[in-house]
Amino acid sequence: MQGAQVFQVARRSRHVPALRRILEEAVTSSEECRVAHSASSVEEAPADKNAEQAAGEPAGDKDPFGRPGAPKHPADLQLERVYRQVGNKENHHVIVVEQTFTNAPHEIWAALTDPENLAVWFEPVTVTSKEDRRFRTEKTGTEGTVQIFDAPRLLQLTWTNDGQDSELQISITQTAAGSSLTLRHRVPANEHWDTYGAGATGVGWDGAFLALHAFLSGRAATVRQRMEELEGSERGKRFIDATAKAWEKAQIAAGSDEDAAHAQAERTAAFYKGEATA
Repeated sequence: MQGAQVFQVARRSRHVPALRRILEEAVTSSEECRVAHSASSVEEAPADKNAEQAAGEPAGDKDPFGRPGAPKHPADLQLERVYRQVGNKENHHVIVVEQTFTNAPHEIWAALTDPENLAVWFEPVTVTSKEDRRFRTEKTGTEGTVQIFDAPRLLQLTWTNDGQDSELQISITQTAAGSSLTLRHRVPANEHWDTYGAGATGVGWDGAFLALHAFLSGRAATVRQRMEELEGSERGKRFIDATAKAWEKAQIAAGSDEDAAHAQAERTAAFYKGEATA
């Protein structure tokens, strides 16, 4: 699957300090970064945001899993914190995940680029070529190249997972509430998309954003335990079902056929839950 593997928080690696050197070597000039930020090869999806997907804290006691008045679990709350959008082009699609954090931009940047932090909430990373700024994630085997490193605003990487080439762009914008983190993942229009749709990438990033939120909320010491407890649990399965459904709705909003989007979401949820599909 493209994107982050949901609920996977891996062990620290003795190799990860070398990543900081690669990232530092990847810093481009301010002018180059401004041009890249405004005219990146990762096309943005349409900017309209409907109210039901607005980022930020939810209001009231409504439970996303249909239990009126029940105390909300962090995974339940996360469903409402994230804004999801899909952009469709002739030969590729863009998955957009956006969330507002109370943290300052430099704190989010450190979580995304400091190897010690990545090993806590995401997974360890190994440097495969300092000269070419190449890296590999140790658990999921994703490989890529750091293209743009404009702290603390813009990070752009190539992203190859399971033989599929894609591109990842992460931007941070300071807001009155803190910081807005936007992830845009450009993936090819191919058989994999036809089978699983947006959820193949989106559900994985939903899980990663859940872990990131816990990390940035001061719960770094328990992120791994929390995610391991969620993985395979009934609540974890409901989280997968709910995020797959959310990406189904985002696809339909972007113009996809309703029946096709529903079937893709069903296959995606089954995959992430480890269930056989027909």
